[in-house]
Amino acid sequence: YDLIVSRPTAPEAASARLLITREFFRLAASRLKPGGVFAQVVPLQGMGLEDVTSVLKTMQAAFRDVVVMQTYYQELLILASEETLQFDLTAMRRVLKEEKIRSDLARIGIVDPESLVVRYRLAGKGAEIFARTGRLLRDGAAPARWNPYRTGGEAEVGTILDRLDRTSTGLAQRVADLADGAPGNTVLLSLARAGLAARDAVRAADLAEALLARGDASNGHQILGDACYIHGDQLKAVEEWHVALTANPRNADALLSLADFNADRNNHAEAEQYLRRALEIQPDDPVALYARGRALYHLKRPKESEAALARVLALKGDAGAPLALYYLGLIQKEKGNLEGAAEFLRRYLQWGYQQGRLTPVEVDVHLALADVYKGLDLPDLAEQQRKAGEVLRQRLKEAAQSNREAIIEFLRKP
Repeated sequence: YDLIVSRPTAPEAASARLLITREFFRLAASRLKPGGVFAQVVPLQGMGLEDVTSVLKTMQAAFRDVVVMQTYYQELLILASEETLQFDLTAMRRVLKEEKIRSDLARIGIVDPESLVVRYRLAGKGAEIFARTGRLLRDGAAPARWNPYRTGGEAEVGTILDRLDRTSTGLAQRVADLADGAPGNTVLLSLARAGLAARDAVRAADLAEALLARGDASNGHQILGDACYIHGDQLKAVEEWHVALTANPRNADALLSLADFNADRNNHAEAEQYLRRALEIQPDDPVALYARGRALYHLKRPKESEAALARVLALKGDAGAPLALYYLGLIQKEKGNLEGAAEFLRRYLQWGYQQGRLTPVEVDVHLALADVYKGLDLPDLAEQQRKAGEVLRQRLKEAAQSNREAIIEFLRKP
């Protein structure tokens, strides 16, 4: 076979233990064509750390190469082969052009090869270190313990994933045909950004280290800074971003990261300076344009803010930059252009109510629109918007309280 996929039933089935033994894995290996792949699903719910390390150690005893992926929070997918396993981004991109495959994977958030590759967790030395405490599972020996499942003990998913992350390195070495120099660095940078988009600081930092090793100091330190920020190490993040700018003062991503850091702390003046520098490098970057327009609004510089936000709308349209509509509506309201304010705020609400989830921003827009209609001497419309805002505010408050109670109830369970 080119591919064998094994998904054992839940551990309450006695036969499941025979699908994670050295004998079974060797049997599967004997049925693969040269270059073939065996894929083993490992459900983490109901498994202990010892179970997972033992499954991995047993697969390593049967196959020459093993790679651990994480398909979602409570499930691993372990790939094994007699050949070295690598990610061929070009081939993956070609396959994703097929409509059936593309639409099927899009349902679970995989829209490009990068979003799949960053689900990598372990291989090589890291996998060997992780599996070191495990034991070989054999047909005639004691099976996996399934301890949390069988005894009703505490779930160990978080512990298992933390242990995986401690030794998760080497993703760059798993990318097939990685070119030297700038072309290869661009590939690694796109993967690192996919990791950051998934809030995966571990994989992003691993790829950043690979960029540094390849001589790309500016992008390597910029990605490291973003990874540190996700991890909560803010001082280290700022230090890394400044090192990135020392290596390349025209690193727009490092400037944007520093701008976001300052904006989050309401330091809009310093954020605006970084954004202005970023726009000198990339004049039509919609992210930087919107962020600068927002910063300028808070700095009471409405004319400049309006120009930046209008440019964002011209580039991205209402659906691509809905919050630009919100701030433009507020600017028109403050200028006394009530008809213009009403138009922008209505357009924002039209977008907002097409989304699957409403937010406090919609509350603010309803109330701002109520003030606008009051100023236009349209009391009925003003009251309608005021009521809509108050009702939505109450709904959001009740939903937040319900979520808090559900979380507390879950945490109280033994």
